[in-house]
Amino acid sequence: MKVRFHFRRIGKGNAVPVYHQPLMAANIRAWILDCFQDPYDISFDLYTFSSLKGLNKCESSFLFFHTNQIHVMISTPNEQWLKRLVEYVMQLEKFQVHDMVLSPEAYEYTEVLQLKEETRYVSLSPMVLFDPTVKPGAPVGLLNPYSEQFSDLLYDTLLDRMESYRWGNFKYENYSRFQVVPDSAYIEKLKVNKKKLGRVLDVGEKKV
Repeated sequence: MKVRFHFRRIGKGNAVPVYHQPLMAANIRAWILDCFQDPYDISFDLYTFSSLKGLNKCESSFLFFHTNQIHVMISTPNEQWLKRLVEYVMQLEKFQVHDMVLSPEAYEYTEVLQLKEETRYVSLSPMVLFDPTVKPGAPVGLLNPYSEQFSDLLYDTLLDRMESYRWGNFKYENYSRFQVVPDSAYIEKLKVNKKKLGRVLDVGEKKV
C-alpha cells in the first residue's frame, strides 16, 4: 500500500540537505513512537519513503524549494499500520526538516506496482543490502550492480525481511527465480550525462 502526503511549506525556510533522508527518517520514527502503543507496531520497519518532492534547485549540497507544495510518499505492505499512521500525520499542526517547516494538507492512496514476470521500475529509496547491526563485518563500499555479489546480497536481504514478517503466504520456493538487474539503457544515460552511478549513505552510525 502506498500513500502520497501533500504538505504546505510554512514561512521563509525552503532549504534541506540533498541527502535529507535521515532527517525525514527521524520525523517518521518520532511519528511512529507517538502514534502506536503495541510493541509490534512500534518496532515495525517494513516500509520505505521517498525524498521530499517539489520544484527545487540544487546548490552547494542543498535543495532550495521554490514551491509551497511538498510531497512525500510512504509505502508498506501493512495496510492497517499505514492507515493509522496517516490518521496521526494528518492531525499534526506542523513538523520541521532542516530549516523548512511543513504542515499536512492532504493525502491520497496510490496504485501499488504489480510485479510481473519482468517489471521495470524506479526505487523509492536507496537499497540497503544488509543491516550493519546484524552483519557488522560485512564489506562497506560500492558494488557493481551487474555483479553476483550485489544480486545475492539484495536477494538474501529481501527474502530474509519478507520471511521475518511472514509477508503474505510466504514460501521461499515461490521466489526461487527472483532477481533484480540494473537497466542497461538507464546506466548508459547516466554515464553520458556524467552522473554518479551510486552513493554510500549513512544507516544509523554505519555506512552501507
